Parts: sequence; C-alpha cells; structure tokens
Amino acid sequence: MHAIGTWLIVIGLIIAAWQYRDIHGKDIAVGKVTALEPYNASTRGGPTYRVIAAFPDSAGATHTYRASFGLQSTGYEVGDQIRIYFDRNNPADSSVLSFGYRFGLAWGFIVLGLAFWLLVGGWMYGNRWLETLLPTTVTISQEEAVRARAR
Repeated sequence: MHAIGTWLIVIGLIIAAWQYRDIHGKDIAVGKVTALEPYNASTRGGPTYRVIAAFPDSAGATHTYRASFGLQSTGYEVGDQIRIYFDRNNPADSSVLSFGYRFGLAWGFIVLGLAFWLLVGGWMYGNRWLETLLPTTVTISQEEAVRARAR
C-alpha cells in the first residue's frame, strides 16, 4: 500500500511540475468572462458550458480565450474576472490560471497518495497502540500451539 501511495504522489508531482513548466514564463492578464457557451447538451448530468473570456496583452490589444472543453459548473459567471496566462508571441495560446484548472488533478493524486500512507500508517501504529492499551493476558506454550495447528 505504501508503494501505491508513493506512486500516486509521484504522479501528482509530475503533473504539477508539467503544469508549472507550461505556465512559467508566460504573461498573465486579468480578463473578464464574456460568455458561458453551451458545449455539449447531450451529457447525462445535464448541459455543459465552456468559458469564453476577453483579456488584454501588454500592448493593450484585446484577445479572446475560448475553453477547449465544457463543464457543468465552470466556477465562473459572465462578468467575473478571470486570470489568463498566454504566450506573449501568440496570445491565442492561452488558458485559465486558477489552482483548480491547473493543479486540481495533481492535487487529487497527491491527496489520494497521502491517504494511502495515512491508512497504512494508521493500521501499523494503531495495532501497536492497541497492543499497548490492551496487552495479551493469556498465552499458550509453543507445544500447545503446534498441537492446535495440527488438529
């Protein structure tokens, strides 16, 4: 179980590093959500929407961010401020800069990995604590144990 927890944490850290590397060195602007465009009305949970936002570059020109995916709950409403990161040489290469959008998946893997570690640690230390709190009061000899197993 420790191995599973370790791998989940490593996967989460790799995803986080990949996201950070993608964002690092890009320009970051505060834009405004201009629309929540219907994306796919045929999902089982209901319609999904994608975020459309306008954001400025350093020269003052306005660009449009259009999410490439839809969500039932985007976390944004029309008129909300939204942080967008983009390549200054190609503002069309842009994305939302929020913890949930960029690091939510990585954080989920890390938390799940830590949960595995805590689960295993809890069992190990819980057993030791239980043996200290409630010590064995009756023991049998080794000969009796061998005979009991043979039956």
